[in-house]
Amino acid sequence: MNAWRDQLEAWGAIRDPDGNVAHFGTPTDELRDVLTASTLTVTERSRRIRVSGKDHREFLQAQLTSNVLGLDAEQTQTSAWLTPKGQVRCVLDLLGGEAWVDLIMPADRIDALLKTLSMFVLRAKVIFTEMTPDEPMLGLAGPGADTVATTRVGELAEGQAAISTSGTTYWRLRGRLPRFLLTGTLEAITAERAALSRVPLAGNSAWHLAGLEAGIPSLTSETAERYIPQMLNLDELDAISFDKGCYPGQEIVARTRYLGRLKRRLYRGQVTGKAPSILSGLLSQDGGREKQGEIVDCAPTHQPHTWKVLSVANIMLGSTTVDLDETEPASEVVLDPVAHGSSSV
Repeated sequence: MNAWRDQLEAWGAIRDPDGNVAHFGTPTDELRDVLTASTLTVTERSRRIRVSGKDHREFLQAQLTSNVLGLDAEQTQTSAWLTPKGQVRCVLDLLGGEAWVDLIMPADRIDALLKTLSMFVLRAKVIFTEMTPDEPMLGLAGPGADTVATTRVGELAEGQAAISTSGTTYWRLRGRLPRFLLTGTLEAITAERAALSRVPLAGNSAWHLAGLEAGIPSLTSETAERYIPQMLNLDELDAISFDKGCYPGQEIVARTRYLGRLKRRLYRGQVTGKAPSILSGLLSQDGGREKQGEIVDCAPTHQPHTWKVLSVANIMLGSTTVDLDETEPASEVVLDPVAHGSSSV
């Protein structure tokens, strides 16, 4: 058995039929804590690629939407990888090292990203190293996560997004809900868990819910290549540089910004009743029953039959209630525009 897997099970991890950590014995409490307090979560459904080599930053600068050349060590960015038509293939978190950049992405996007990015390397000196789920990594998330991190590593300096203690690095991610990735050796992460013994452990579902609550959609093979980055509010996270040179889809992104043709934006929502499906339509409640948008991401909460959702919907809706078009009687979805404020880092 793998040492990291063994350690998770020693902590009480209970795995689902696919072998992923579902919870640590208290699934309802774990989902509540990530929305109301703080949790240390498993992040197996997020995968990590380390990009290194002499030309690694210049290469990523020409492929991703953010200003990778401006990503210094101990900094993080949100970014995106687009098709030539400007559609988002994958939303990424970037971790900046001295001689590398780590790309954090949903597990089911890693093969497509590696295969396609490798085609553009040509003569560039770039090395891709896939970090497996057996590499130690935890998430720290919840409204109290900043306070927990401060007790361990102190306050982050202006412009700093990562700080280390005893071999563990805390990486502050962007978004409305405080979230950190904790990376390091098995020994370091194990020791850090012991130091944070009062913070409850949580499974993969809690980390997914934290990202959704942060306003960061996790695109899968179902939802990839459907939206331009502004529809996902990535411009509000500094995930798009409008000053850098060309990258795939750059012309579409720039045209949307400067000609003002954006008709859909990202909304947070809550559904009570039947579990929503990805890409389920959202219908207006007036007599016309017109489609106003669709579900992009969803996750269960601690409340019975209640799900948090992210939706791409008509930019003119504002805060409102719509109907989910797949249920009878119709389930209501309460929507609010996603606004990334001071908590976005």
